[in-house]
Amino acid sequence: MLKLGSFTWPNDPERLTVSYSRKLKSQIEENGLWSVENQGRFGRTFVGDGVFYGKEAYDTFSQLAQLLYDGNPLTFEHPMWDEATVLLTDLTVTEEWEDDLLHYRFEMTELPPRV
Repeated sequence: MLKLGSFTWPNDPERLTVSYSRKLKSQIEENGLWSVENQGRFGRTFVGDGVFYGKEAYDTFSQLAQLLYDGNPLTFEHPMWDEATVLLTDLTVTEEWEDDLLHYRFEMTELPPRV
């Protein structure tokens, strides 16, 4: 099961994409060649989507939305990935015509470790 702060997913998201990236700065030099400066890595980005269903679907989504509203750093726990401190940065919900079925999408960005 996945956890984000005090929130535990009742059923795992259908997809979770983890992106790693690095910031590079490049410039053209006087000799016509270029130079590249490695400015370090960014935190991972976690993007997931899934479905909440059943009578608790709206309450479950509301709990997740409250974490976005609060804007606090949260611990993200996943059984396959290292634990990460993240900010929930995006949350989208799509309501189906069927009763008690909500499709959702979330995005979280990893924060740097405290030194």
